[in-house]
Formats: sequence, structure tokens, C-alpha cells
Amino acid sequence: MMNWSKGRFNNMVQRTQHTGSLVASSGLRKVAGPPGSGFETVVIDRQGRPVSHLSEWYRRRHEPGPDRTRQTYLGMLFPIMGFLLERGYAWNDPPEQVRTYLVEFLRERLACRMQPDQDREGYWIETSRTSPLSKSGLGVLLAAIKDFYRVMYDAGYYVYPSPMTSQLLEQWRRERARLIASTGAPDQAGIRSQSWEESRRHPIAYFRLGKRKHWQPKIALESAEVRERMWNALIYMTQHAPTQRDKVVLLLCWLLGTSVHKIGDVRLHDLSRLSPCLHEERLLPRKSRTGKPLLNEHVGIYLGDLAVG
Repeated sequence: MMNWSKGRFNNMVQRTQHTGSLVASSGLRKVAGPPGSGFETVVIDRQGRPVSHLSEWYRRRHEPGPDRTRQTYLGMLFPIMGFLLERGYAWNDPPEQVRTYLVEFLRERLACRMQPDQDREGYWIETSRTSPLSKSGLGVLLAAIKDFYRVMYDAGYYVYPSPMTSQLLEQWRRERARLIASTGAPDQAGIRSQSWEESRRHPIAYFRLGKRKHWQPKIALESAEVRERMWNALIYMTQHAPTQRDKVVLLLCWLLGTSVHKIGDVRLHDLSRLSPCLHEERLLPRKSRTGKPLLNEHVGIYLGDLAVG
């Protein structure tokens, strides 16, 4: 128990050190603003030039939350804003362009694993073992970027919708809200047609924290007519195969659902383990025109020949 706690503590220390290195590598730092300028803090780059948009955000960002939140967000904004300056990317480009910058930053600088959401617009993001940020730290970073564009939009410096929010998902949420009876009522009232928990399952953020979903192909089911033609073609190929071996290969492709070139990797031991199953009626939904199960007729004979040999 002590070793586990110690290991977890060491991991947290390393993450903290990596986060500090990430902030320091941005090349940005804050200095006290000139007296009477209205800027209590000014952010400057490596050459000592002021980063006006970040300094303006810091000046305007007083609420919501305590000042400690503003300080935390400023530190988290250093890496992304330093990255944009380094690459020559404009922070106030249209949302689609800004999102490509963010994807590049998250992959290159934070070593995040990203996957496009198959069901909704946007990305699923998760940290990797080499990420300098923890999962909670990544959440704070995304919140800081979202807050930055919110403040700059309200101030009129960013003229587009926030790149951190999917306008499509936001529109869908508004449309769903119209269909919810007593949408503003709490769950305790018992009059809201949809619980708040269910409503929160429809996020509008473009970048969402969460584990990647395994890719699942969309399977197009053939019609009964197509399946019948495929089966008839297999029967014809089997009946006209030049050797017993070719007949077995074709039937194993059907049984195992694999391709011809992979059949060569199947060992005799594997086939022997399959042989009892070949006689089960549930694995033989169709029979030959003579009424004999094709798998029993060919595979059984072939396995017997192999066993004797």
C-alpha cells in the first residue's frame, strides 16, 4: 500500500514538473504593467514584445470565479498562445482554422490521443503516458481556451462563434430544449419531461474529454436475394473445385469468415478442434441439393485423411 501511494505521489510530482516545463517552454511571461496604463499585468514574448490579446484578456477577465482562477487560466494559456506565435498562426482566425491549430497543438505538444466522434461533430481527447498534463490538467486547459474566446468575443475582438463550441450541436440542443416540457424546472418538481442528467448527455463542446471509442464499421446487410446468390456461387465453386483440398478451403472460408490466404495459417490442431463443431446442425443452416451437409461431406473426409497421414 505504501509503495502504491509513493508511486502515485512520484507520478503527480513528475506531472507537475512537466506542466511547469510546458509553461516555461512557451517563451511567454508576465510583467507588471506601466503605471496608469490600465494593465496591471502585461504578457510579453521571448523578444520582450507585448502579447496584446493575452494581456487584454487578462485585463478584462475578472468574473466569474475568484482571481485565482484567472491566474490558473493564464498559466494554461501560455503554452497554446506561445505555440500559435511560434507557428505564425493567428488566434483570431475563423473557428474551423483555429480548430486545426488546436488539434496540431494537442497532438504535438501534449501528446494527446484524439479521435473524431463518429456520432457527433468534434473530437474525443485523452492524455497518453507521455502527456505533460494529467487528465484534470487537460480539462483546465480546455476550459481556459474556452474562457479566452468567450471574453474576447464579448469584448468584440473575436467576431466569430467560439471554436471550442460546436455550432451544430448547440443548434441541436436548442431544438431539443423546445421539445422538453417545463424545461427550466428542477428534477425534484417532477414536471420536466426529461431529466437534467439526460440533457447533459448531449454536449456541445467541440473537444470532449473521454476514452476513445473503438472504431466499428457500419455493416451493410445484404438482402436475402443477394445472400442466396452468394451461397449458390459458393456451392457452384465447391462442386466444381478440381481437388478435395480446394473444396475444403472454400468451405472453411465460409465457416470461419476469413479470406483464402489466411487459411494457410490454420494448423491441423486447429482444424481438429473444429471438427466436432462441424457436425452440429446449428452450424449447417444449408445443405447440398442431395440433402447432405456439405461441411460433413468434405471437411470431415479431409480431416480424416490428414489424421491418417
